[in-house]
Amino acid sequence: MERLKRNWKWLVGLGIFLLIYKTLIPYQYNYYLERDLIDFELTDTLIIIGIVFLISLFVFYRFLSIENDIALRIMKTFAFSVFMGIVYVIWIQSIIIASGLFLNRMTNTEKISERFEITYVMKNGEVGIRSLEDQYFERTENKFTESELNKIKEGDTIKIDFQTGFFGKKYLNSGKINIAE
Repeated sequence: MERLKRNWKWLVGLGIFLLIYKTLIPYQYNYYLERDLIDFELTDTLIIIGIVFLISLFVFYRFLSIENDIALRIMKTFAFSVFMGIVYVIWIQSIIIASGLFLNRMTNTEKISERFEITYVMKNGEVGIRSLEDQYFERTENKFTESELNKIKEGDTIKIDFQTGFFGKKYLNSGKINIAE
């Protein structure tokens, strides 16, 4: 019981982390098509990993390491920074990306329309679309409203409106695909 009293902050922090992990992350992915998420993850994640590594190097070397031996201090600092990089890649990366996607949606810079071809429509709400600009194929699940789903059929060409956000990433304004006329 004494141990629980000392470590309650860690437990509260872990609970908040799990709550964010289970609510924020899946909710953000509803607003984006898959190719926009892939682009966001590949470019921005490498920059964030580098920043996390450098910050953890500085913090551990300056504040956390109490070793007097400089070689031992450098080795421990490097090991801690590598550990933080691994923790970032495994757990925190998705939270950082979801936060970036959320921040991207906070500012609307311009409206963009893109043309797609409907490749297939299933009764469960799954629709295959292929971009006419870059031929990227995507399988969407529950992105179309019921009324929009009834309007489309295989082989149709549709135009979808996107908003461009703070980081220049395209997103669906309402989280659902609205077919532009």
